[in-house]
Amino acid sequence: MSTTDTPISHKKPRFLGIFLVTSLIGVLLISFSVYRASLELEVVHEVDNMHRLIPAMLGEPALTRIARGEHPLAPGEARLPGDPAYRFFVISDGGLRPLQSGSAADLRLLESIDLESTRVNERGGYFEADGAIRTWVKFPNRDNTRTLLVVHRFSSAGAGALAHVYQQRMIIPVAFYLWLTVWVSLILNHLLRELHAQKDQLQQMALHDALTGLPNRKLMQDRLSKLILASRRDGQQFAFGVIDLNGFKKVNDTHGHFYGDELLRQAAKRIEGALRAADTAARFGGDEFTVLLSPADWATCLTVLDRIQAALNAPYILSDTQVTVSASIGVAIFPVHGKDADTLLFNADLAMYAAKAKGGGISVFEPGAAGQSKDASASIARAGGGASAYTN
Repeated sequence: MSTTDTPISHKKPRFLGIFLVTSLIGVLLISFSVYRASLELEVVHEVDNMHRLIPAMLGEPALTRIARGEHPLAPGEARLPGDPAYRFFVISDGGLRPLQSGSAADLRLLESIDLESTRVNERGGYFEADGAIRTWVKFPNRDNTRTLLVVHRFSSAGAGALAHVYQQRMIIPVAFYLWLTVWVSLILNHLLRELHAQKDQLQQMALHDALTGLPNRKLMQDRLSKLILASRRDGQQFAFGVIDLNGFKKVNDTHGHFYGDELLRQAAKRIEGALRAADTAARFGGDEFTVLLSPADWATCLTVLDRIQAALNAPYILSDTQVTVSASIGVAIFPVHGKDADTLLFNADLAMYAAKAKGGGISVFEPGAAGQSKDASASIARAGGGASAYTN
């Protein structure tokens, strides 16, 4: 990577994953809700049928005798013909008493349940026990002293009807939910992408120069600090340079800020084009740029600096006007000219002013030298980088 940052890495939202997860959860919830609603519907239907059919099948005299407790059911009245799933009980002040069709187990089960809490309408209700569904209805006598309780265990036909109703009722809710989930997932996916894009944009604005797109002072200082830590660990040297454009103020004052801004944009591109992939350029403000040259042999670093100077010194075409500026480049070498970011920046700045005083060119920081280095290669040789043939 050279001078521009890639956006913050993040996992792109996956529409398929969102769709599958939300669909599965939704279908499970809908299935449970539809099942309970279908069950409730069948129970109400069953209770109503029991309340209508039992008096018709047993006859009012039998119901009256049972409710009064005068004598038990006749043998043929103990159960509904052909259906052993019905159980009969009498409720009175003495409690719950099974009739001929009621077993001791059924009695214990009913005594453990609060029937009123399971009521679905004024006729009766249902409860679930031992893995089965049981409906119940009550037939009180006229003076409400005794009540006939009839409990019915759902038959296989009732379960089949419930399954049929459940299946029919599932089609529309599930289809609607899947349709809704698709649209909600699309909207969520779009919103998440927008949020990530805004996050990247804010990151770009916070760490990059708005005019040139180069990293700003904050990002350059962060990279410089990280490179210092890595170089200390690996025992390597690197170069840090400060660049000033000589003649920029004249262009800005003569032709206006529009031309000045365009010159800065072109200068930034030229600096980027002269760097290696591992190097970094930044704009610190005004016409001041900085470059961070990753560890390499010093002949290579001098070649990069030479390319930068040549690129910046070439004429600029600003709209219909040609202008020329020159570059003053000051260089400090880690760790010879500074072991921390502030010292390197300060010394590179001093070297830049030394180059500016000479009318431009490249100057390497040299402690105690009033005019700084007259020869960049000689200064680098004294810094431990080895001699390279280079003159300003």
